[in-house]
Amino acid sequence: MNQFLRCLGFWRFASTGLFLALVAGSLLTERANAGANSPSSTQRSQATDAVAAPIKSHFLDLEPAIIADSTSGNTIIAQGTAAGRGLRVEELKGTVTINGRPAQVGDRLTAEGDELITGKNSTARLRIDSYIGVVEVAERTTVQIQTLAGDVGIDPNQVTAIAVPAGRVRLSIARSVARPTSVRGEAETTQVAALNTVTGLGKLDDIAQESSSASASPVRVRTPAGVAGVSGTSFGVDVGPIGKTGVDTVDGIVAAEAQGTQVLVNAGFFTVIEPGKAPATPQRTPPLADLSRFHVFKLGPRTVRVTGQVDPMDLLYINDRAIQAGADGKFKAIVPMPASRRVRIVVRGPSVRERHYNIAVP
Repeated sequence: MNQFLRCLGFWRFASTGLFLALVAGSLLTERANAGANSPSSTQRSQATDAVAAPIKSHFLDLEPAIIADSTSGNTIIAQGTAAGRGLRVEELKGTVTINGRPAQVGDRLTAEGDELITGKNSTARLRIDSYIGVVEVAERTTVQIQTLAGDVGIDPNQVTAIAVPAGRVRLSIARSVARPTSVRGEAETTQVAALNTVTGLGKLDDIAQESSSASASPVRVRTPAGVAGVSGTSFGVDVGPIGKTGVDTVDGIVAAEAQGTQVLVNAGFFTVIEPGKAPATPQRTPPLADLSRFHVFKLGPRTVRVTGQVDPMDLLYINDRAIQAGADGKFKAIVPMPASRRVRIVVRGPSVRERHYNIAVP
């Protein structure tokens, strides 16, 4: 009997030890899995990099987006991590393509030549890495990557350069983005619209001396008429069918240079750069986009002539077709007679101004 009890006690002790060993092993396994799934310091840095700090803007909500479907079902926004330099699709609506394929939220433009195109009634919002800022792309706009230099994070060698052959983009760039020392580029011969880091009026003499600041700016937007160098401000750019470029300053100052002539564009003003010409004298930006002095004439059963005037920096669309207006904003166009016998006109400014008209054909 004593031997039986001793065996029973040994078995209980062994069973308890085995149970404790199993529990300890389970805890170690869970801790190891948790460590593997939790981001490292490097991963945390990369993940936070995709969420830009709020930036003061008059036309953009720059708070980090959250994955969701809009009530209309055709707008999607998201927040994701970035690996390396790039512009990430944070929001899209309608028909948007990247390099010829349908774009999706989370897609990134990372290589020279990557191209994003928005179709009719389609828009996209791109977030630049490293807390740099946001690019909003309007409908019927093409955006191409030209340069993404430097490393993610705080890097004085960062350069973000995009090209906009046609359409409209609006940018809001963080004030913390540093501008490198101005260096005149030997190959830089095009017209320049340089966006400086100062706000308010600043020292105009100092600004005027930096005629090459656009080519040295950390964020650049190139159009057929020139270059806009961006640093710590908000502004809009639109490009017409033949390359006429409108620049509208929302915050800060723009130094626009072309053909050896430079003008300063303060917040609330705009200038127009036509290919081969000096920038126009800055004018105060009208509060609303406007179509004035317009007339619609029926030329025959199938054609209509439309004449009128818009503000010089505004884009003009008639029945979904881009129409080039003159330097003074006057235009004359002959378009097909719509089946509805109504002419649809859109007047779109470089930043936030936009107006739609629906005019009956007499």
